[in-house]
Amino acid sequence: MQFQKLAMQLGALFAAFTQALPVDQPIDVLTLLDVPKWTIEDLRRECNSADTVCSWDFIINPHLFPKVPCHFETDSRSSVPASRAPLHGGKCGPYSLYTGWSGQFGIGHGYTTLSIVDHVNKIVVYPAYTDEELAGGQPVKPDLSFPAYEFHG
Repeated sequence: MQFQKLAMQLGALFAAFTQALPVDQPIDVLTLLDVPKWTIEDLRRECNSADTVCSWDFIINPHLFPKVPCHFETDSRSSVPASRAPLHGGKCGPYSLYTGWSGQFGIGHGYTTLSIVDHVNKIVVYPAYTDEELAGGQPVKPDLSFPAYEFHG
């Protein structure tokens, strides 16, 4: 299970990065930063019973900057349920947000990767959560922390 989680996070990192920054900003390198991991606190995704709308709520804690509360919604699109629908260009305080869902491990074993982008400081973080962690609208506990990367471009 740990290997699957690691594989999921690594796959998500590279898959999500292609969506994380606008196309007009070419990226040369991602550098792992020697800073505290960013913690996503009290993350909860709650979807209606028809899976046509999902509300996301959490707090971004970068530790070196002030905490930022975050709320956004995803809506179903065509045949894609809201729980798997992407978000492009959401905003939470100074951060841009993007999401993407992957079913590479099969339905029910998918995961959602968020891209949290700080364009001012050129930092990106890729929180990733399994379908199982997000099910039921309950907060993900314990809070999870993710490495921060500097992007150049």
